[in-house]
Amino acid sequence: MYSDEILETIKKIAKEAVNADKPLEVVYGVCSNKEPLRIRISENIEIDGDWLEVSGGAGIEPGDKVVLLKAMQGRKFIILSKENESVAEPITDAEIDIICQ
Repeated sequence: MYSDEILETIKKIAKEAVNADKPLEVVYGVCSNKEPLRIRISENIEIDGDWLEVSGGAGIEPGDKVVLLKAMQGRKFIILSKENESVAEPITDAEIDIICQ
């Protein structure tokens, strides 16, 4: 089960995404720095700090490939997990209902 903090973060971002022109989108990146955490999502774009929310991203090291959820027209990214690493548990229908409220 996802923690209440993660569900609240996803719920907040989902609400903000409803008002955005572009909904949530899955993107991939590579960790370029651990502290402060930086993720390169393209040749010219690297994100850090206020742009990132870490959920399943604990233990990310430089060079790790990560799966992110892009929200708010690219103003916020949630690190879901390392690539090729499953997210803790699938989100249930009940959790989706809570997130979308």
